[in-house]
Amino acid sequence: MKGIKDQSIVLMLLTLTGIVPALFYYLSAGKEIFLGLTWNVFLALLPFYFAIKSVSSGHRMIKYFNTFLWLIFLPNAPYLITDIIHVNRNHGYEGFIVYLVAIMSFTGLLSWLFSVRLMLSRLPGKLRLWKKFSYFAYPALCILSAVGVSMGRFARLNSWELLYNPFGVLLSTIKMYAHFWPWVITLGMYLVLIWIRKIDFGKLSLFNVQK
Repeated sequence: MKGIKDQSIVLMLLTLTGIVPALFYYLSAGKEIFLGLTWNVFLALLPFYFAIKSVSSGHRMIKYFNTFLWLIFLPNAPYLITDIIHVNRNHGYEGFIVYLVAIMSFTGLLSWLFSVRLMLSRLPGKLRLWKKFSYFAYPALCILSAVGVSMGRFARLNSWELLYNPFGVLLSTIKMYAHFWPWVITLGMYLVLIWIRKIDFGKLSLFNVQK
């Protein structure tokens, strides 16, 4: 579990680098955007948390429940990238918001990548050996996450709404794709998530899950 511990430390340090100045500016300037970004980075860390809880649980039902929570909260991690829209809405703070969105987006992308790699590395043996599943699992998660990001940004849906209003979520998503920009953001986010898998982080243990 050394790799997971190292990843947790990296995410914690990156999170503090973002939320400490964000909360300072919120308390001093009273701008709600800084509180909103802090909340979003907290949500972005949940997939990594639920992935750890899932793989570490010895109880089957708890494992399945945490896997479900991991899946529905997974889009919250890359969602931070879309917070760049707040730059032009907060005059006088543009540079600082760019910094916050950049550091928090990187944190979210790492949370997404770490959690996906962790979950895929802990698949049951038969699924790991099934080459077709292994080949399509990562792109499928990229698509689901990209759609989830658009659902949050354009349909203004939250992950937990799937727990009590799945039919309403489905209808809102269908209506959302009647417009142009959700398609653009979905495709762009999919390409970003596909791309980060190919980044060569070297042999640093923090980027690799030790089995």
